[in-house]
Amino acid sequence: MIAKQSINAAIKLIVLYRSITVEQIEKVEEELGDIGKNYYGQKLASEITGFSMSSKCLLCKAVNEDCRICIYTNRFGCMSDENWETYQAIKMAKSPEALVYALNKRADHIQSILNNLEKGE
Repeated sequence: MIAKQSINAAIKLIVLYRSITVEQIEKVEEELGDIGKNYYGQKLASEITGFSMSSKCLLCKAVNEDCRICIYTNRFGCMSDENWETYQAIKMAKSPEALVYALNKRADHIQSILNNLEKGE
């Protein structure tokens, strides 16, 4: 059973992902200093949204890291199966523009998960 708090956190995460701008990413990148190009997207997304860190992720925090009641429904579900492509796109983004695009695609993907949950699928 998906926890209501996971659905609420997913909605907040969609809004957050869609609100992030190239300028915001550039500012965070400047504040962090030289982060290199390896996992550029992951480092910046993690700093801004908690992406890929269960201790900071809105979804993980909402369900006290109990993946069974998260919208992804299983341990590491956020980065596996049908969720892998959008996870990797964020992680491997190489520019602020690519990261904004990847975050928006992830927001669209999370929205489709919520839509399917609403339909009972």
